[in-house]
Amino acid sequence: MIPHDRRFELGWALLLLGSAAVALFAGWTWAPGPDETVLLAGEPFGAPCVFRETTGYACLTCGMTRSWVHIARGHLLTAFAYSPSGATLWLWLVWGGVLTTVRLATRRLRLAMLPWEAMIGWTLFWMLGLYLGSWLLRLVGVNPLPPL
Repeated sequence: MIPHDRRFELGWALLLLGSAAVALFAGWTWAPGPDETVLLAGEPFGAPCVFRETTGYACLTCGMTRSWVHIARGHLLTAFAYSPSGATLWLWLVWGGVLTTVRLATRRLRLAMLPWEAMIGWTLFWMLGLYLGSWLLRLVGVNPLPPL
């Protein structure tokens, strides 16, 4: 029987691997299309953003899918231009999957474990700086998305 602490660590590892798999699958399955669209199986994917159509401003998640599509193809600057938070989230998820694979392969589930304070700090930076901050800058005209 696996001890409780070990089950939690294994469950967390599987969650990280699943998240990385979703990020990789999504980034590589969708493709950049013409006119700022994203394609899935050669067809435009997703509906237009209702918030953007109604207000004329990008919503908090506008550009996130396109950032994943471009970062999965190695177009870092384009990905960050579309969404710094989306590109960083994709990198974070994929890195988590790589690190988790190494941890499982070496059976060292605490390998390169960051202190919780660092994780809280990084999460706050991502949420307030990259996610909310970049959206607020976009609202005042810094790094606008292309027009509809």
